[in-house]
Amino acid sequence: IYALGIVMYMLLSGRAPFEASNPQSLAYQIVNHDPEPPSRFRPDVTAPMEDIVKQAMSKDPARRY
Repeated sequence: IYALGIVMYMLLSGRAPFEASNPQSLAYQIVNHDPEPPSRFRPDVTAPMEDIVKQAMSKDPARRY
């Protein structure tokens, strides 16, 4: 489910939810930060669609679909 959330995020925003110069920094961002909402990059993304992506990308697996 998490991977599907990443794909949906990329399709909606046109960019990856996390960007880093090395794998360690990327892993740190994934574990410790939330991505910017897709609507920050594409204002036409609706709040309900953002909620779906956010739930799919939840850090807690039990909160995903």
